[in-house]
Amino acid sequence: MNSQQTIIEGNRAVIINQQGEGNVWANLYVNARNGIQDADITMQRWTGKTVAGARRWAARMLAS
Repeated sequence: MNSQQTIIEGNRAVIINQQGEGNVWANLYVNARNGIQDADITMQRWTGKTVAGARRWAARMLAS
């Protein structure tokens, strides 16, 4: 199962990717004012086993 979720807050965004069971990663994007297509990826990345963990990381990254 491959899935992708996008969370946008202001001009920042996090894309969470899940591939199979227990393989989850998330990337932080900035300058997402006009959608994710125009955004720039940063070096901030989270890897782990659960989407819930990725969502918690995304909440911290988007709050700052």
